[in-house]
Amino acid sequence: MPGSHYDCHETVDELVGDKEHSNFCGFFSPKRNFDSKGPGNDEKKSKAVDAFNALFS
Repeated sequence: MPGSHYDCHETVDELVGDKEHSNFCGFFSPKRNFDSKGPGNDEKKSKAVDAFNALFS
């Protein structure tokens, strides 16, 4: 976000000078567990499968 401290949404201690190349961000971590048994997921799954299959028909 421009205008934020070091142009970052998180509180960072040091400036990331080169924003064009990859750098480490300790605030990011991918979601490792997925709940596929929640309410309405069967309908979402069937819609997604139908949309995927429609690409090839």
